[in-house]
Amino acid sequence: MRRWTLISKPKFITLIFLPILTYCLCSCSFDNNPILIASVASNATDAFKEIGTQFETATGTKVSFNFSSSGKLTQQIINGAPVDFFASANKEYIDELNQKGLIDPTTETIFAKGRLTLWMPVKIGDKVNNIKDLLLPEIKIIAIANPDHAPYGIAAIESLKSSGIWDKVNSKIIIGENVNQTMQYGTSGNADVVIVPLSLSIIEPEGKYLIIKGDLHNDIEQSMAIIKNSQNKQKALKLLDFILSDAGKTILEKFGYYIPP
Repeated sequence: MRRWTLISKPKFITLIFLPILTYCLCSCSFDNNPILIASVASNATDAFKEIGTQFETATGTKVSFNFSSSGKLTQQIINGAPVDFFASANKEYIDELNQKGLIDPTTETIFAKGRLTLWMPVKIGDKVNNIKDLLLPEIKIIAIANPDHAPYGIAAIESLKSSGIWDKVNSKIIIGENVNQTMQYGTSGNADVVIVPLSLSIIEPEGKYLIIKGDLHNDIEQSMAIIKNSQNKQKALKLLDFILSDAGKTILEKFGYYIPP
């Protein structure tokens, strides 16, 4: 309190109004060209970074991405996180938000289908030619994403069960928080094989991957929607349209996604 009494009146006025002036200037800049906040499933990290760059070049609108597992992103939105756009690794999480009235249902769109792979270091890859080879004694640790909130983790378990080997390999399983962390278990040597999206396997040169047959698991429907209380709906719509454009589809296909007709 004594320190404030020693400040002369002009300095006190400056201290009060300078932050207000700064806030006004920042607010004007923000309002003129707001940054879109997009929550995106971890499997699409590299694809959406490239989409964001091209979208900003085309429209002048910058996108700030929040990458995590679909389930965690869904909970953040339910809890009121300031998000404009959500791209989930499966349709179920978008449907959950729709049931809670948190998305604009007219914008719900399946924009791609994901593919699941076995990724492993080359020395292991020479011995693995199909999913049943995970029974080999050389395969001691298998990493998957957390099935509690990662759709690719659910698909991994479905594939192991459909192959008839789940009961024999489940003791080898370790869990990554999301697909990116799961991939790190493989590249760091902490797992012999990881079950991850094709979008991650094709960008990791130091290894071998095999695509798991799609009929071993339910479709991984990459879905997107605009959040109902978004303050930037028009710009979010432009992002959605860009993803569905030829430019957006080209990027998604580059990262191994199947684009539905």
